[in-house]
Amino acid sequence: MDELRHNASHCQARPGIDDAVKLFPRQPITETDTLVKVDPGEVITINRETTMNRGQNFKLQISFRRTEDDGPVFQKQDGERFDSSITVKLNVNTKYSVFLTTRPARPVKRVVLKGEKLDVDRQKPQRSDDDCGVYHTDWSTIGQFITKSNKRIYLPIVIEMEDGSTVETKMQTKLYPEKESSHSRWGQEFHMLDLDCTQKPGQHVVDIRKELYI
Repeated sequence: MDELRHNASHCQARPGIDDAVKLFPRQPITETDTLVKVDPGEVITINRETTMNRGQNFKLQISFRRTEDDGPVFQKQDGERFDSSITVKLNVNTKYSVFLTTRPARPVKRVVLKGEKLDVDRQKPQRSDDDCGVYHTDWSTIGQFITKSNKRIYLPIVIEMEDGSTVETKMQTKLYPEKESSHSRWGQEFHMLDLDCTQKPGQHVVDIRKELYI
């Protein structure tokens, strides 16, 4: 009889744990869920709403190089005269290699530059242990106009991810004549446009928390 009572005690409802099971019946575990090991009889609290609203953070870095000679592009400090304090200097009728890097790695479908849809090809990271995705495409400024003095042009950039989400931004630029080099290739080298991104579950347009010209 004592043994039967002992076994029956283990079949009684466990406070906290059984309440959580009733509250979230048969819901699949997702990547954002946290698994917690508990001892028998321990009371736990599950805040699934907070967990589901937690965003996924990642870096997206965009860089340009001249395709003809693999040369860098340059940037200039503009102070507070325009929307951004940094302007990237490009030349008209020039072909550029565009590189996209995601950290950690996220599949990129294509990039849209000034409305032009460009397919990308995946590149091999420089380090095999680097958790990043590197993509490349070519883009040219053929047919675009030279930027007038004291004016700036904003290059719309849309990155389309394989999961259907998009990253949308714009880069402040100035376009110089095709063969001009004394101004367009002078100053500080532009390495990348660095975007600190976060994406909440179910969100299609990714939020940009911070943007840096490096």
